[in-house]
Formats: sequence, structure tokens, C-alpha cells
Amino acid sequence: MEVFIATKEDHNIRREEAFLKFSPEERLFNFIGSLCAPRTTPIPDDYVHPSDLKGNFILRRKNVE
Repeated sequence: MEVFIATKEDHNIRREEAFLKFSPEERLFNFIGSLCAPRTTPIPDDYVHPSDLKGNFILRRKNVE
């Protein structure tokens, strides 16, 4: 395991570069896998996101246990 100490922008650049090394199919499977992965911190059912008040479209996954 490696620990990187950097700014948020540096971390984002490093993650983007690593992501772009994948083929388009691998990117899609990686994205779908991240959606299906269990949450480490559950969100309460009564949570109201600020974008809800604006009428924005939001995708939510239910807490699966």
C-alpha cells in the first residue's frame, strides 16, 4: 500500500491518468462495479441532498445489507 501526500488537484490528475489507461470496456466495467460496491458509510433514508431542492436529476443506490 502506498500513501500519497499531495493537493486535491494532484490527486485528481493522478486518478484521471490511471483511469484513462483502461480501455473503454474496462472503464465501463469499473464504473458499474463501483456502483455495485457496498457503501462504507450508509446514507439515512430521510437524507435530503441540496440538489433535490433544485430539481436536479440524482441517481441513488439503496443501502443493501
